[in-house]
Amino acid sequence: MIGLNGDISSETVSESKKSLFFSLLTRNLAAETGSTATASATTHSCATRDFLKPREWPAFGSGALDELSRLRILIAHGGGFAPYQIGRFGCAHRNRSSVSINTKTSPRDLLRRFYFDALTHDPKSLRLLIDQVGPNHIAIGTDNPFDMGYQGPLGELDKVQNLTSDERECICCRTAESLLGEG
Repeated sequence: MIGLNGDISSETVSESKKSLFFSLLTRNLAAETGSTATASATTHSCATRDFLKPREWPAFGSGALDELSRLRILIAHGGGFAPYQIGRFGCAHRNRSSVSINTKTSPRDLLRRFYFDALTHDPKSLRLLIDQVGPNHIAIGTDNPFDMGYQGPLGELDKVQNLTSDERECICCRTAESLLGEG
């Protein structure tokens, strides 16, 4: 799900950055899902030398998110690869000029701008995601109508170690309400 909260056309964003960001994002989303409505954060280019170049992970390298401050992006399946390799993105940002040339914002700070569903199929992975981005950036996920979803998504939260009632409330309700402009 890619969502806009507010009108981004009023923001001063160069058309070239908008075009680059959305064309790359759309290409990656289409490659992953066959649609631009949902996305996995994984990318098929991870085995290449160019993986950490801005064109291969536009969210962290294009600079567009610096300018599109009200754009909200929800990444399915717990964010795929991104939340668990944020240290690597940060290392590349600090050490490779080709990665940081278009943005001075750290990948860790950019990661906190994304939203994620809780559909990780592993309570330890979900705990790490909660610790990385906070429960206010995670919404419950079902994977319906596909066959990889949970039979009881709320029950899956009970398996997450040390999940507080506040974290559960965020994941079950408040994050979605906020994304929909109701919270």
